[in-house]
Amino acid sequence: MFPTVRYRPVLCLLLSLAAALLLESGQPVLAQAPMPVTATRRVVKQVAAGVELIQEVIPASSPEGPLIVNVLRVDPKVKGVRVEAALGQDRVWGLDATFGREIVSTLAARRGAVAGVNAGFFPFLGNPLGIHLENGDLITEPNNRAAFTLTADGTASFDIFSFGSVVRAPGETFFPINGLNRKPSRRDALLLYTPRFFSATLKDAARYEVVLAGVRGPITPGKDYAGTVTRAGAGGMTPLAADTVVLSGGDAGAEWLRANAAPGARLRFRLTVGVNTPKTLNWERVRASVAGGPRLLTAGRVTITAAEEGFGADFVTTRHPRTAVAATRDGKLLLITVDGRQKSLSRGVSLPELAALLLKYKAWDAMNLDGGGSTAMVAGDGIVNSPSSSLERPVANALLVFADVPSSAPRQPLSLGPAPAPFVVGQKRAMSLSNASGAPLTGHPRIIWSTTGGVGFVSQDGVFVALRPGAGTVRAALGAEQVSVPVVVVGAPAQTLPAPVVPVPANP
Repeated sequence: MFPTVRYRPVLCLLLSLAAALLLESGQPVLAQAPMPVTATRRVVKQVAAGVELIQEVIPASSPEGPLIVNVLRVDPKVKGVRVEAALGQDRVWGLDATFGREIVSTLAARRGAVAGVNAGFFPFLGNPLGIHLENGDLITEPNNRAAFTLTADGTASFDIFSFGSVVRAPGETFFPINGLNRKPSRRDALLLYTPRFFSATLKDAARYEVVLAGVRGPITPGKDYAGTVTRAGAGGMTPLAADTVVLSGGDAGAEWLRANAAPGARLRFRLTVGVNTPKTLNWERVRASVAGGPRLLTAGRVTITAAEEGFGADFVTTRHPRTAVAATRDGKLLLITVDGRQKSLSRGVSLPELAALLLKYKAWDAMNLDGGGSTAMVAGDGIVNSPSSSLERPVANALLVFADVPSSAPRQPLSLGPAPAPFVVGQKRAMSLSNASGAPLTGHPRIIWSTTGGVGFVSQDGVFVALRPGAGTVRAALGAEQVSVPVVVVGAPAQTLPAPVVPVPANP
């Protein structure tokens, strides 16, 4: 008999490994012959001409891991490629449970985008915190935090903007405008609402409002607008029709409107967005702008301006899921997500770690966007990262990527499966994808893998990891062709077993 103390742990480990492998597929242990995967897996996929998806899966055995990094590398110089800011539900406010927010995958599909990420912070209402400018139309005002701005030719800049707007009545009497298209607070003496807010302003007995007719958008910063007062009254709920704006006053603002904005009066206003640097910005050329913060990189150097932008030290140093936007020195755009708060899959990053990742991808200028449960990336009409709360969180706005996809591409029916037996939380399985003739396509450079249902994560080399009990799908897309297979995940077994590791084919 072997000495018990010396050999029993080894025997138990071997039995546990064998049980885990049998649980995975029912095959004998030697028939599967798994090989541990300890190196970082890096896959590059072509979403469209000028749009690449780069994914790194860094294992727990690495000092940086475990970590899942997704990068959309976008070349705006390629014909048909553009990045746009997009509001959830196409407006600021809503009457549903999200108050006007929307998940990125639905927003991207509805707009016809090929990819996208979540954008700015929000107060769990529909309004983005900070500037949102979409197709040249200023929809919400800046908040003295970093903002990403894009001109019509795809040139990016990163700035901190200020807001100093006024409305003028005949006789040059004027009053400052505090904000644009958001729920009023007691400090907001005068707000401006456009039709991009909602169908009407909000009910508020303390507000006095006037309608200016004849104001045609888009509302461009620095440009003068004029309108005629056609309606005035208290209580809010003022309709927001096309070619009109509403001025909503409280306290001193309400008094100014009562004194200067009777029906028939002609009022003028200008929304001024200032730049905190000596450079000038031609707002007539700006097509998109979203706020975030803090700034991460300036001219290739790490410059985390968290304190200046009002972010606490814990926000900088704690590892979280993160989303960021960057520009390279040669004019490409980078949209990056790093998953987090998932101990066995991806731990998240601090802001210094995020800045280091961006430098690795040749970023020159960059800033942080909203992260945590909001972090989401979409490509191929599906979610390609692993949101920390399992499902996508509805967000106030997003950055969407558009590109020309040839409509004449030959159809290539796909086959994915067979549908696997139920997974146990922690299991991994390499999915099998083929075309109609049976030729394998799993490693094809244009296949985009995604999931639904929040039950797991599928990497861009086709390996599915079961994360949470429930039902969902694994999906593979090749251009306009898509195929999905249902997956069911059940809770972990009573005895914790090591998760089996599936060999991964070499990157294409």
